[in-house]
Amino acid sequence: MKPEEFEENKRFISAIMNSMKNSSVKFAAVQFSSEFRKVFNFNDYQNGEALELLWKEKFMAKLTNTYRALTYTLYNLFENLAEGASPGATKVLVIITDGEPTDRDDKQIVNKYNDKNIIRFVIGVKNVKLANLHVIASEPKETNTFHIENYDGLTGILKNFEEKIFNIEDSQTALSEQFKYEMSQSGFSSVYHKGKLVLGSVGSNNWCGSLFEVEADSRGTHIEDPNMGDNSYMGYSVAAGEKDSVSLYFTGAPR
Repeated sequence: MKPEEFEENKRFISAIMNSMKNSSVKFAAVQFSSEFRKVFNFNDYQNGEALELLWKEKFMAKLTNTYRALTYTLYNLFENLAEGASPGATKVLVIITDGEPTDRDDKQIVNKYNDKNIIRFVIGVKNVKLANLHVIASEPKETNTFHIENYDGLTGILKNFEEKIFNIEDSQTALSEQFKYEMSQSGFSSVYHKGKLVLGSVGSNNWCGSLFEVEADSRGTHIEDPNMGDNSYMGYSVAAGEKDSVSLYFTGAPR
């Protein structure tokens, strides 16, 4: 990464924060290379200081110690109340990198993110091999890992990320209104089709599962199958298609 490309990263982060400023989403940022450091925390964001700190941040070069940075982010931001973390909130991590990890996951940090249900999107830039980034992304890995040819491409996927983050936040608000969706695991799988984000909610209805369909300016619609028994895990995977101009959703229920 070059210093001017680092500035593209800043513009991308700034644009996402600006688009979500009227939501309940809170942001924090970490820069990593051989070392890592906090750019701003959740308190900084809520106090209106995040953008100033972001634009002051200096570029770090050298290696790509991804797993060390993941460890730092989990324990020093996501789980640190002093940094403004919210224990009960849905947590989403967006990783932007043009290098494959130069360290190893000796502490099994990816498994810890999985255990804590932290959603992870990975954006690989330039010549990075996506197969080596899939291990970092959360399921479904194919749709949660992105590739762009250069940092200018961040602008092109901005709307995609805005919609993903907005709909995750919005779906959690709607789900909290009914007890039967409290453990829905909404976002276990996802597909975006014709302006709608469809989330697999394997834990809803005593783990019968369901789909949760959301579009902009909508509270969302739950799609359920009355024939599903307990622990069916409907929503384990989801895909979309179309026939005669009618949208079709296909979902897995492995149990």
